[in-house]
Amino acid sequence: MKRTWKLSRGQRVVRNLAAALLLLALALVLAGWPEWMGLWAFRQLEASYLLTPSRVICVNRAYDKSWAAYLTEGEDWITVGRATAVEFEGLPFHRAVPGINHILPKEGIAVAALPGPNEERGMTVAVWGAPPEAVSGTLEVDLIGVDGIFWECPQKETFSAQGERREDGWMLFQLAGHPEGHGGQMHCAMSCLWDWDARRVYGFVGEHPYRLTLTDVRGGEVLAQSGTLPPNQCLTGR
Repeated sequence: MKRTWKLSRGQRVVRNLAAALLLLALALVLAGWPEWMGLWAFRQLEASYLLTPSRVICVNRAYDKSWAAYLTEGEDWITVGRATAVEFEGLPFHRAVPGINHILPKEGIAVAALPGPNEERGMTVAVWGAPPEAVSGTLEVDLIGVDGIFWECPQKETFSAQGERREDGWMLFQLAGHPEGHGGQMHCAMSCLWDWDARRVYGFVGEHPYRLTLTDVRGGEVLAQSGTLPPNQCLTGR
């Protein structure tokens, strides 16, 4: 008579746990870099600077899940940053490396660009603090001195977009890049901004001039402001 081997209850628990961990590892490999991993890492970095609780206002994601750029707000602050997937000690999946580019007070007009392109490879610039009567606006940004690696880029190029005030008070301006082909190997400055390898881990836009005009429901000017996008604070942990 053939003897069958029965696992004890403890052995079955260990077996099931090992199978669950194996399936989780497989899921991570197939997913490449799950979206929740980047957000969790960014939330942890926010917590280290006491920037909690916060609410996610806008997220720009890479098509290949290699990074995600975040705009969040707390009670009296605004946080702009990003989490990037990097290789982790030879393992088949990546880990999320977060960075905070800006911590801005919610006082007056705050203008900040997300440190990663939107779905159209353009730039998302967020505006907070518009007067109550302002329902729409126009934003112009000058990209100056953006360097390319494989092609020549204009030393100065202007991008503009219109935006509407949302119910939560935010205005999001989606600045599109220009068609390529400025002559020879010249490329749009927006393309150069996002394609430079040195910007891919922690990501930044740079201190570029902007001009903001806000209008009321009749199209009348409510506010006109010029300034410079905020400098990168490069906060990566404590």
